[in-house]
Amino acid sequence: MKTTIFCLIIILVLSVNVNADIIVEGEHYVSECVSIDNMGQFPKYGFVAQIKGPLADKEKHFVIKEGECINAGYKFNRVHIYAVKKSYLLLKGIENIDFDEDKNVFRYEEGIMTTSTLPDSDPVRDRQKHFLVKSISDNELKMDWSYQEWNHHVTPMPIHKNIMLYLIAFFTTFFIEFGILFLCLRKEFVFGNILALSFVVNFLTNPLANFIMTFASNNWLLYFFVLEFCVWFVESFLIYWLLKKKLSLGKAVLCSFIANFATALLSFVPLIF
Repeated sequence: MKTTIFCLIIILVLSVNVNADIIVEGEHYVSECVSIDNMGQFPKYGFVAQIKGPLADKEKHFVIKEGECINAGYKFNRVHIYAVKKSYLLLKGIENIDFDEDKNVFRYEEGIMTTSTLPDSDPVRDRQKHFLVKSISDNELKMDWSYQEWNHHVTPMPIHKNIMLYLIAFFTTFFIEFGILFLCLRKEFVFGNILALSFVVNFLTNPLANFIMTFASNNWLLYFFVLEFCVWFVESFLIYWLLKKKLSLGKAVLCSFIANFATALLSFVPLIF
């Protein structure tokens, strides 16, 4: 058992995940950045930003400079903006302030996305979100915003490249899960049976899961965890049923959990094409 656990850890560390962020055909990504244009009208306040998301340093806060335009990076990250009196900011220090709980912090109501999609018929490729502060009161920072857009010629991604990206993502998931299932089941079943089992299970669940995730731009975390739970549940019973109940249901559930947990963790490591 210790050898199996060690091998599983090695797979997790050495495996390279290909998270092909496959975009819907006929659309293209738009990169956005966020700026606050009237900070000078509120000279007593400092404006602080934090980027939250699966690929962000959740502890890092930084003061927004005049004219600065902020991009959150990865498409599921969000920019969160706060206002704090400069005297309080200097007295306590930015690293010692709890920006989610401190009553001296004024918070903008929601995280701001800096990646979106548009149809290929729309030439906009980059745009800036210009925010104007309306009021700072009652622990709330109220702002309005508008877009400034830059037009570029957009070459639609060829369908064969979309297919290629999906196949890379599929086979990466397949081989990682096969390796884990082989370690779990090698004493009960032969290599060929485990290989066929892993392929069939992924073929039945992976395409649908990827399709559902294309609708997850606004609530990615909820979609992700619900979908991963459903995939784990379905794959557990597929493993149990495809092996003709020669494996206990409990072990099928455990093996499926380990395999899906590994690929779920690795899915947070995007490979940008």
